[in-house]
Amino acid sequence: MKTHRTWLYVLVLFSLAATAVAQVRAQIIQSDELETFLQKARISRGNDIALGVTLPKRLTLELNGEKHLAAFKSIDEFAAVKKTDGGTEANFQDSYMTEIAAYEVDKIIGLGMVPTTVERSFEGKRGSVQFWVDSIMDEGARFQKKLNQRTHSVGITNGKKIRCSKNLSTTWIGTAATS
Repeated sequence: MKTHRTWLYVLVLFSLAATAVAQVRAQIIQSDELETFLQKARISRGNDIALGVTLPKRLTLELNGEKHLAAFKSIDEFAAVKKTDGGTEANFQDSYMTEIAAYEVDKIIGLGMVPTTVERSFEGKRGSVQFWVDSIMDEGARFQKKLNQRTHSVGITNGKKIRCSKNLSTTWIGTAATS
């Protein structure tokens, strides 16, 4: 009987340890503290990100002994008509302001999918600074590894949230930014 109780204690201990490890690995992507950090932290380094057409930068931020990465985007283009490789687009807009708007709307409706994003200057340009999420794989890497979006880390519920978020950012937020 004593052996069974010992094994039960060991099992409970391992369960608690596994839960603690999972909580440590979970990354918080939205909070008032992150907003403050992104706005006030010293930018110690900024490197080009090789992906994307908007020429974003990856920043290293430091405040009170803490370091975090962030993405900086300063693009702010508007055109009544724009010709692209994909054709012609009316009321074209590509702006860092939509990143900030998407974050604010995400907070209001409670999706919890858009990382903390604030407006800030870097190298003399205004732009969005967005908390860097370590656990996210970019779409190119996911495609290269032949991982299905629905079965790789996001699941069906998050897949629906992503579609909702994309629809919001391309319709309502995009329209609001150009008005």
